[in-house]
Amino acid sequence: MIQFQMFDHQPERCEKYHQMLKDNLPVLEGIGSEADFEKYGDSLGWFDIDTWANEAELSAIEELAARVRRDADVFVLIGVGGSNNAARSVIEAFPECDGPEIVYAGNSLSPWAFEQVMKKISGKSVYIDCIAKNFQTLEPGSAFRVLREYLYETYGDKANERIIATGSRNSLLETICKEHGYSFVEFPQTVGGRYTAVTAVGLLPMAVAGIDIRALVKGAADMAVELKGCRDITQSAYRYAVARNLYYNEGYRMEMLASFEPQLHWFYKWWIQLFAESEGKEDQGLYPISGEYSEELHSVGQFLQD
Repeated sequence: MIQFQMFDHQPERCEKYHQMLKDNLPVLEGIGSEADFEKYGDSLGWFDIDTWANEAELSAIEELAARVRRDADVFVLIGVGGSNNAARSVIEAFPECDGPEIVYAGNSLSPWAFEQVMKKISGKSVYIDCIAKNFQTLEPGSAFRVLREYLYETYGDKANERIIATGSRNSLLETICKEHGYSFVEFPQTVGGRYTAVTAVGLLPMAVAGIDIRALVKGAADMAVELKGCRDITQSAYRYAVARNLYYNEGYRMEMLASFEPQLHWFYKWWIQLFAESEGKEDQGLYPISGEYSEELHSVGQFLQD
């Protein structure tokens, strides 16, 4: 399990940190309360792993993923931000998995970037998954329309069997699926996009790629039990949150996540989105950046040391 440790060369700041841990315990004790859900209910659904990654959900995801894995050479994940970052952080960390090639679209308006997507899928057996909570974002919407047209040109009436859409219930995307016979996967309305790793949004692409999603869900569930069961100053997430608030209140405005593991490249992207989108509003929050060591240890690392 993850453990958080804080190191600071100023003893008085360490003392302040330990005092903040004690003073803010009521906040930790109130997490997940009725008041929390009244205020943030539209985005706290990720707290409940059993709702969106239970046996029925996992079986349905695995069944759909098995069909794609059996027939596809390429699986195009159409999404931007929360609709692809979590899945991509896992998939790209395990390139040795045996699923079809995962190609990412809908995250750029660059004609060159989209041309690269079309080159990768040309002459191959293609399935697509358009992930859009409300289907109102420009990038995935435009990519979906172009790729859908390509599938109809290539497969004719059979194209609808190769199109998956992940969206909210009663959204335009669900209506399109019903009209054309596409596979529809639910994007939980109560889960913010950047938190959807352990829902069908993230789990379906992972399963197609060959990731053991049951092991991933079990790890997430085990961590949830540990965090929910510990409501004192030793809880790692709480200690991290208090440290970030301490430095923010003292005028610090940047936070850097760094490691020596290249497999975490896309995890950094997801982490940056989690903090920037969650906190970076109304001139609040730390500005999140990442460092990929050892390469950047010899550039950004030296800047930080100086």
